[in-house]
Amino acid sequence: MHPIRPDLERIKNLMTEIGIDLLIAASPQNVFYLSEVPVHYTNRNALLYSVRNNSPFFCFLPLDNEPKLIFTSSALEIVDKFSWIKDKIIYKTGTYIVRESKYPFTIFENYKSALEQAIKDLNPKNIGVDYNLTTYKLAMDLANVLDNLNLKSKDASNVFLKARMIKNSEELRRFREANRIIDKSLLKAISEISIGMTEMEIQNIFKHEMLKEGAEGWFQTTVAAGPVNGPDIFNQPGDRVIRKNDIVRFDVSCVYRGFGCDISRTVCVGTAPAEAIKLYNILERSESLLLENAKPGIKACDLYSIAVNYVRKEFDQNYTRGNVGHGVGVELYDQPEISANDETRLQPGMTLSLEVPYHKFGLGGFNIEDSVIVVEDGIEVVTSLPRELLEV
Repeated sequence: MHPIRPDLERIKNLMTEIGIDLLIAASPQNVFYLSEVPVHYTNRNALLYSVRNNSPFFCFLPLDNEPKLIFTSSALEIVDKFSWIKDKIIYKTGTYIVRESKYPFTIFENYKSALEQAIKDLNPKNIGVDYNLTTYKLAMDLANVLDNLNLKSKDASNVFLKARMIKNSEELRRFREANRIIDKSLLKAISEISIGMTEMEIQNIFKHEMLKEGAEGWFQTTVAAGPVNGPDIFNQPGDRVIRKNDIVRFDVSCVYRGFGCDISRTVCVGTAPAEAIKLYNILERSESLLLENAKPGIKACDLYSIAVNYVRKEFDQNYTRGNVGHGVGVELYDQPEISANDETRLQPGMTLSLEVPYHKFGLGGFNIEDSVIVVEDGIEVVTSLPRELLEV
């Protein structure tokens, strides 16, 4: 196992920019990001995520010290197994566990008292919390603890979002492995599609292959077939049967050890109608323009304009999209967003999903989406699958 120690210097620089000397992570995604404890819903066992309001984890990052983890006593073994953080602050749990040795730590009565003491020990002046990313209950509990200590805090969610944009070498390794798994698994599912199968059967093949290849989980797995389900971007794969000449849209993700990827491909089971071929060729060219122009320094909004304007010019003058891509990593949608209003400039180390979707009821759902890594001289396209409209 290669534990991830995030780039603490870069995070602390971001803290300094907004004037805080203590950063508190309360959301599962950011606790995982700082500590690597499996508290996210994509982990193989999502129990820690499911009990996050009753047995929460917190991670403290002081400006002038190492991080601290606050967690329930029942999670000691999982913390020792996964996290690189050594400073542990533990509170009592309702779970009865018999251990051979006693804790070498003080155990607090509950997580509020543990939080209060940890904050007192650090004596911070300006505190930032990822309020916008955590649950209402935990945000209120933290705010109440700080009120009791006569301390103020500000929302520091953007510190995490900005920090997570740039991946280190281990995070990039996991991103590449997630893509290797998803490429192989999607090829397997596509190779087994046949008339008469259901969307659910195809999805199950895909998921089974991902787990077999070492995936931890996924953010989403959309399998959408035909002229009604295909354009439904939130389609729930079910018993809809694949028919001759159906367009099948795959918009799928894979998470490997906490870091995910997100790709899309479109398949025709039979012969694609002329309108579908014309549309898809335009989307494929628009996707190629995204890949050709993505490089360090370009603004996300400028990439957006390149892709959207091409589809408007060549096919549909009313075409619009909220985005034609996004950062991906700890979450399905990380920063930046390749949208009209995001002026973030691409930087080396970003992991992106670039996509050009088009959904038309009566015809089908279409998408081409590729995983890329921004590098010094452009991008590395990580997705290995062919981009053309596949006919099976």
